[in-house]
Parts: sequence; C-alpha cells; structure tokens
Amino acid sequence: MPVGANLMILTAGAEWRCWPGPTAAALTPASCATLPQTGFGCSHVPPIQADNALLFCQERGSRVRELRFDMLQDQYQASDLSVLSSHLLGDTTHAHAIEEWALCEEPFRIVWAVRSDGTLLGLTWMREHEVQAWHRHDTGSGGSDGDGAVESVASIVEAEPADEDGGAPSPPADSLYLIVRRAVNGTIRRYLERLAPRRFATPDRAWFLDCALAYAGPSTATLTGLDHLEGKAVTVLADGVPAGPFTVTGGAVTLAAPCTRAIAGLPYRAELETLDLDLPTASGTAQGRLKKITRLTVRVKDSRGLQAGPGAAALRRIGDGAEAAFTGDWSMMMPGDWTRGGRLLLRQDQPLPCTVLAVIPEVEIGG
Repeated sequence: MPVGANLMILTAGAEWRCWPGPTAAALTPASCATLPQTGFGCSHVPPIQADNALLFCQERGSRVRELRFDMLQDQYQASDLSVLSSHLLGDTTHAHAIEEWALCEEPFRIVWAVRSDGTLLGLTWMREHEVQAWHRHDTGSGGSDGDGAVESVASIVEAEPADEDGGAPSPPADSLYLIVRRAVNGTIRRYLERLAPRRFATPDRAWFLDCALAYAGPSTATLTGLDHLEGKAVTVLADGVPAGPFTVTGGAVTLAAPCTRAIAGLPYRAELETLDLDLPTASGTAQGRLKKITRLTVRVKDSRGLQAGPGAAALRRIGDGAEAAFTGDWSMMMPGDWTRGGRLLLRQDQPLPCTVLAVIPEVEIGG
C-alpha cells in the first residue's frame, strides 16, 4: 500500500517500509531499501488507506491498528484503535474477527466492518479531531443463525436523486451497500440492502427501519409488495406516525387508518448508555460513592420519541410529544434511587429520527 513517498508491505508477521533510500529519487530494483517497522502482522482483510495512514486488522488477535509515521521515532508506529472497545471484538466467552470492511468518507467518515458472526460494526474515525468511536448495529436478530447476519459490505459513491416533489438532488456521498442473510418464512435468503441517508425533507420520510420499502400514492390502508418479509413482524411509519407491529401475510399488511406515504420494515432499537460517573469532590474521586441523578437535560437535533432513565426498567418519554422534529434541550426530572454507578440509558425504539448531541445530568453525591 502506498503511503506518502513509501510503499508499505504488510505481511502476516510484520509491517515493512520500502522506499528508494536517501540518495535515489525513485523506487527501482537497484534503489530499494526495506526496513521492518512493527511486528504485529496483518490479516487477510485488505487495509484501508485514509489521509496519510493505513488502517489494518491485526493477524494475531482481534484488533484494528492505525499505521502512521512517527517523526520522533523516525519510523512507522501501529497504534491500537480498538483498545477501548475490545468487547466488540472479543471477551471471555467469544473471540470475533473482522472479515470485511469498507470506508464511507462522506458524510460521517465511518469504517463499516463485518464481524465473523454476522454483526455489523462501525468505527467513526476522524484523526484530526482525535475521534475514534465504535458502535454495533444489529438487524433482525443480529446473530449467526441466518436471521439478520451481514455477510459483505461495499462503499459506493453516488448522489441521492431528486424526489417526486421536485426537490433538488443531494450532492455525491458514500452509500453503504450490504449483503444480509435473513431467515424469511422458514427459508434462508440473501438480500442486497442499502443504508438510507440520515436526511429527510419531512417527518413522514424519515427512514429508520431495516429491510424496508416505501409507498407514496393514493390514500390506502393496505400496503402490498412486502413478500420479502413474509411472516415477519414489521413496523410502519404511516404519514409520519409509527404504527404496528403487523405480521406480513401474503406480502401485505393492513393499517388501522389509510395513509398516502408509508415506510414498512423491520424495527430496531437504538440505545446509548453512559459510563459510571466520576466527578471531582473535596475528598477526591466520586467513584464508588452513592450518587443520584435528580434532573437530566438532553441536547438533541431533529429528534422525536426519545426515552431516558437510570435503567431499562425506569424509562420515561422525554420531550413534548409533538410530531415535528425538535432541535434543542429536553429536560426531565429523574426517577430512581441512589446508585454507585450513576449510569443513564437513552433509548429510541420507534422509527423516528434521533440525534443526541449532549447528555447533561444534575447529580447529588452521597456517602
């Protein structure tokens, strides 16, 4: 892989630097210097070149490393990008590996990776801002039993076409295409699916369902063409209002009320859980001490239907319940008892948009 003026050679045992040497201007058979840089080894997954660095999967162990030149060491160093999220690649019960990946530069700069059990992982990587954040994405049951197992990914540059209302097309961006293995009506099928963009002109076009199809036309209460989800429980966003679940029978579902625009597909649940709170106190750290979150403020952008609470058993809807997407601060009084962790859980289980910008708790510290 070319990196700057060097050719990086990644083998199963080490990473090598190949360059013309200090006196030559070009790499030729007569002017070719090689030096080992790091000894981690690269797996069979082709590395990803971004900026002036290489991302590669380590041969020995489930790790993702960034190969980048270090001026102080005068050689390339391979830092571990997965050290803070190692539970996504291996723990005491399972050991997983990345089988395939693809980089979507625009609009969010995410490396999408296929785990060996069919789970889709994402790595938001912005080196200039020191951002490296891992996230897990489940579809269907999200397991290796054939129901919702991702087998392959690819990044394709394309522009969003103009909609039927005459809106302007979106500028080119990187679209993620996936091959997903699903168990549908007792049969294993493979679908070519595309990750929908997080842009929508109106709330009824918010696409937050998996393996979904859209309808726009005369008012109807029966949605057809869902043969690919026969026997599945689907959720429908009908004119911007969540409805369901409905079981697909004969490739169709019947709504309680007619609509002119609908998106029908498999529902999923998005969750954000904070880590244990650590606040400075007069006696030192607050780790291990009792804490109680009395009030919570969540800063959101274009969001609806968010729930928040100290845990899954005490979630409450946050916001005013309006059908229009909201941008700003939502505040709520927090239920719950004193705990030593002080964690918070935010959940979106409806096919509605939700972007969390900040989580701001008000905390009382006990003994």
